[in-house]
Amino acid sequence: AFDPGPLAHGAPEGSLERVLAQTTVLLLTEAEAGDVLDRVASGGRPTPRTDVGADAVPGPGALIRTLRGLGPQVVVLKRGPAGAVAAGPDGTVTVPGFPVTVRDTTAAGDAFDAAFLVALASGADLQTALLLANAAGALAVTRVGTGTALPGAAEVAAFLEERGMAPPAVLRRLSGVGGGIPETEDPWRAG
Repeated sequence: AFDPGPLAHGAPEGSLERVLAQTTVLLLTEAEAGDVLDRVASGGRPTPRTDVGADAVPGPGALIRTLRGLGPQVVVLKRGPAGAVAAGPDGTVTVPGFPVTVRDTTAAGDAFDAAFLVALASGADLQTALLLANAAGALAVTRVGTGTALPGAAEVAAFLEERGMAPPAVLRRLSGVGGGIPETEDPWRAG
C-alpha cells in the first residue's frame, strides 16, 4: 500500500512511476492525485501548480482510471466530509462521509488508511472497507492529536451503532463485539 501524502511533488525524478508500478493499493486525496499525475506527466520533473482551484482537478472517475493505468490494482480517493471513492478489478464504489464536528484533521488520513487496509486484509470488500475507513477518519477528526486520536475497532463499531448502522461482520471480528478479539489485541492499535 502507498499513500504519497501531500509531498508527492518533491519525489525524486522517476521514483513515483516505479513505486506506482509496484503498488497494490494506492490511497490519496483528490489534490494529491492531481499532484502525482502532474509529476508523472512531467517525467518526474518538479512542476509548479498554476491551475489551483476547484476546476483544476479532474473528476474522481478520471483520476482513478488514470492512476489505475499506472499500476495500482486498487485506487482510493479520500474526499474528506464527502466520503471516499475506491476502484479495483471488480468495479468502483462510493461511500459518503459522516457529518461530525471537526476538532483536528491531523490524524484523519492515517486513521482512514489503517482502517481501510486492516478491513481489506481481513476479507472485507471495497464497500465495507470504505465504510470502516470513513468512520475511522471521521472519529479521528473529532479528537485532538495524532496517535491518541486513532480509534480502535471497538470505537468504530460503537460509532456506527450510534448512527443506526450494524457493524459489518469483519468489524465485529476485529473489535470484540459479539465475541471478536479483545481491544488489547486490536490490530488497529498494534504498535
